[in-house]
Amino acid sequence: MFSVIIPVGPGRNASHALLSLAASGLNSKDEVIVVADGHELDIESYNLSFKITLKSTPTLIGVSAARNLGVQLSRNPYLCFLDDDDAHLPGSLSKLRNLVVEETVCRAWSLGWRMHSGRKVAQGRNALPLQIQPDSILKRNLTGGCSSMLVHRDVFEKALGFDETMTCMEDWDLWLRIQKITPLCCLQGEWIEYFDHDQPRLSTSVDKRITGLTQLLEKHGSNWSSSVCAFHRARLASEYYRKGESSWLSIFQREAPIASMVFAFKALRD
Repeated sequence: MFSVIIPVGPGRNASHALLSLAASGLNSKDEVIVVADGHELDIESYNLSFKITLKSTPTLIGVSAARNLGVQLSRNPYLCFLDDDDAHLPGSLSKLRNLVVEETVCRAWSLGWRMHSGRKVAQGRNALPLQIQPDSILKRNLTGGCSSMLVHRDVFEKALGFDETMTCMEDWDLWLRIQKITPLCCLQGEWIEYFDHDQPRLSTSVDKRITGLTQLLEKHGSNWSSSVCAFHRARLASEYYRKGESSWLSIFQREAPIASMVFAFKALRD
């Protein structure tokens, strides 16, 4: 039923992700596909109780391409995307199995999650509305990252999968395309645990955030209102200001006055 796809970047071992699946409720019809991006990966030492399809790419292809490759190798109708440093909580897949089979409206779901930061477990996004309205994710990706994504294969293929040209925010871009095909539903509660750490992340790089936001505007801006586009221009200007490449006055956008003030305050504070 489920195909769990885990892209593993160079220098990483996916231990959090793989060990968590042992208690997630996998059954004999599920499959776990690991794509080692640009390196060989040794998983023999984990002594896992389930089989894994392991694909190692000789050269670095990028996380989006790795996920797409994992889908090509998979055979099941429901796709889960688990990052190598995140985890499924115990029993998550066994509970999801019944929920998605009974669902008749949505073919894509955002799973509630919690954040684990050091020794502290903080509240996550586990109380979203049952169905996400299309306009609600135009300014922020409140649906969550790839580890929160559960989508039927037919919908993923119609949406053309992850855009391999995206520098970051590829999850947000895919959510935006998926919502044009099927309603987005939220499965409330805690299903996924994100791990906050000091290792490099795409989302923490200012340059990559700038490129990702620019790509989102180029791809989707023609379908957005002027106020939504102005919101993102204000956000982009604040990122450039943080780099010292723009005046803080450029943050202000007449069609997004409140957002402009918020982004300007955050940029000046930083």
